[in-house]
Amino acid sequence: MWFTLWQAAASTALTLVLALPGAYVIARFRFPGKSLLRAAITVPFVLPTIVVASAFLGLIGPRGVLAGVVDLDGSIWAILLAHAFFNYAVVVRTVGGLWSHLDPALDEAARTLGASRGRALREITWPLLRPAIASATAIVFLFTFTSFGVVLVSAVSATARSKSPSSGR
Repeated sequence: MWFTLWQAAASTALTLVLALPGAYVIARFRFPGKSLLRAAITVPFVLPTIVVASAFLGLIGPRGVLAGVVDLDGSIWAILLAHAFFNYAVVVRTVGGLWSHLDPALDEAARTLGASRGRALREITWPLLRPAIASATAIVFLFTFTSFGVVLVSAVSATARSKSPSSGR
């Protein structure tokens, strides 16, 4: 139970750290392909957990595309990153949805009055985004707490790797 709580909290924190900048980009910038990017971000979330976990394993697993670059297979980092990948869309869509409706003139007024970009973000934008961030945090925590598929695929992969003759164990 404690491991589940810990990994859910860590997965949620990592998801927020990775997805909040994405929410900002989606909310504040206009660029070609923005709708396509928003749809692509959502794809992992609408697929079954086991499919996303298997695809993620295909990316970072022992025979994955990034096998020579990273060795996360079966580690806690594999679970945390898979959860962040899976729930990225929740934060981007929830927080980005509210962020896109905030009036940029509020930040501009604060900057005109001498506030730095960071101070305007901290004292104007973050308080306005707090409800969306809290909602996204709660949803991501619940999803990562109850996500059995990601942990199962990581555990099966680690077990298979440790029993293979080429693993050196």
